[in-house]
Amino acid sequence: MKIGNLCYKYFPIIFGLFWGAYAHAESFASAMRLCKKEFTDNPPQITIKYNYGKLKTDHTKTSQQLREIMNKGYNGEPERKLNGLTQLSPYVLVESDIVLSVIGSYNCYYPQKVSVTVGYNPVLYIRNDIQEGSCRYNITLRHEQTHFDIGYLSMEYFLHKLKVSVPKTLENAGVIVKSRKKEKNTRKTLAELNNRYKTQISHIFNRFVQDMMEHQLRIDTAESYDIEGKYCR
Repeated sequence: MKIGNLCYKYFPIIFGLFWGAYAHAESFASAMRLCKKEFTDNPPQITIKYNYGKLKTDHTKTSQQLREIMNKGYNGEPERKLNGLTQLSPYVLVESDIVLSVIGSYNCYYPQKVSVTVGYNPVLYIRNDIQEGSCRYNITLRHEQTHFDIGYLSMEYFLHKLKVSVPKTLENAGVIVKSRKKEKNTRKTLAELNNRYKTQISHIFNRFVQDMMEHQLRIDTAESYDIEGKYCR
């Protein structure tokens, strides 16, 4: 079983300029308070999407090639000749629209829209010298399909957690307030806020992958392989 490398992609941020209804903010503290209130009064539109990907089957790799693919990621399988391999390659994509609101002599930044997409790019490998339709082929196919099913069910569960955790994540990330006189590069500030989302969401996603790996490795043991091997003797 191979999970694959995580991929985080943050699209170019679109931001709007809003002149807040605050003629003057006496201090940074008051500007921060007003910015947080504006964020609370205008909660971001959050969209959670998923893409399980189209399952591809590859029957062209040797056992050594499968081992090389597997060794690129974490695995708990014993060192033996591989019959098959499932590569899920989970990923998370985030799109953010950030509001730039002017509060007196300060710029206030907070999210207006956030879209999070999670998914897989699954590939199911079966060793090329295993004859299609044979007992060994069918047992290997069933084993690898079980890995995919575990990934599917894990993602279903994760999506429910994500719908709860993303709003809290944005709240924890907070807002950014900067002096308009001192700030020279608004794009840099936008990236700074977006990086906060990246850090928070990556923690959530990494925990999901770790939990899924624990479930996956339960069927990748020497004992389970020995049991499956007996079916085709």
